[in-house]
Amino acid sequence: MDKFFHHPDELNHEITQAKFKVTGFYGVEGPCWLLPDFDSWWRDINLKKRLLQIARKVESEPSLLVVSSYLLAVVLAVATKSDEFVSTHRLEVGVTQ
Repeated sequence: MDKFFHHPDELNHEITQAKFKVTGFYGVEGPCWLLPDFDSWWRDINLKKRLLQIARKVESEPSLLVVSSYLLAVVLAVATKSDEFVSTHRLEVGVTQ
């Protein structure tokens, strides 16, 4: 699999140029990986729940997407007259920090 490094705005442009419709961008890892003691938080069930709450709240916040090492772009194929149906495709793209 090839990796491409995009800013979310560049990725949006590239996807729409390819005739897909973006329905959402999501940060796969989110900002919690930045914690210096992430492993200890993850082992504690209460802190782990808190980390997951934080991740869910910011997973699609445009200003925080670049904090995640990976983006998930959810897109729809744009139907043309020759298409019998429209299918959903998922595209994972890495971004650099």
